[in-house]
Amino acid sequence: MSTHRTPFLLEELNRKIESVAEPEEQKSRLLNMKANFLGSNGSHLCVPVHGAERFWGYFTLTKKPGESTYTTDELEGLSHVASQTAQALNAIRMHQLLAAEEKQIEETRRILSCVGNLADHLLSRRA
Repeated sequence: MSTHRTPFLLEELNRKIESVAEPEEQKSRLLNMKANFLGSNGSHLCVPVHGAERFWGYFTLTKKPGESTYTTDELEGLSHVASQTAQALNAIRMHQLLAAEEKQIEETRRILSCVGNLADHLLSRRA
């Protein structure tokens, strides 16, 4: 199943699961997994949290049965939160990658310094 890059209603996922040409047992298992994850009551609006190259997960807004449909403000608000969260997670990931690279550079410098000291020592013994 492909990762959604735009908001969607979980009920759409139910329809997709039910329309798949899979054995009934498999469809039932997928629907049960979805129900166990989010509950089977109400309506669920799922908004993906993703950056340009990485998918982080979903934010889900749930309404109880009988509540009105999702408003544009709710969709835009949750989409904004998801976007800001993705930016923060991407910044954290970049910081971690840079820190790891800096550590590797420092270790390489330390090794090169040791090799240089050893070479100086060996050359001084020859003289």
